[in-house]
Amino acid sequence: MFNLRIVARSLHLLAAGVVVCAALPAAAQTFQVANSTAGRQVTAAPINQIVANLNAGINNAQWTATVANNQANYATQVGNNAQATANWAGDVANYASNTAADAWNRANNAQATANAVAGRVDAAWNLGISDCALALGGIQWIAFCQAVNPRPW
Repeated sequence: MFNLRIVARSLHLLAAGVVVCAALPAAAQTFQVANSTAGRQVTAAPINQIVANLNAGINNAQWTATVANNQANYATQVGNNAQATANWAGDVANYASNTAADAWNRANNAQATANAVAGRVDAAWNLGISDCALALGGIQWIAFCQAVNPRPW
């Protein structure tokens, strides 16, 4: 029976020691820091505060990495949009070039048609002058026929 009391008392003391030891990390601890404090005792932050600060630092680093990743994704999208705009501008420039070439071809065709019409009008006028001179008696009347029938242009 005496032995059971000793065992029970020992267990109580052991439990009290565990409680005291468990409370130690939360209390400030002092360390001898070589060189940095000239041998003075310095108070360190409690372990749980150090862990909390480390976790906060890790969380901040993760948040910063997430923000940087989002910004990189946004920059990539902006670059893609700029490329699409440049491609569209290139297409517009090509269409404008094709339209200008088509307009030049149409103007060239219109000029050729106008030249052909002018040539036909000139030929018809020359025939008219020749007919006039022939009707009046010959080549000596060409100047008279030209004076009476001036060129239409």
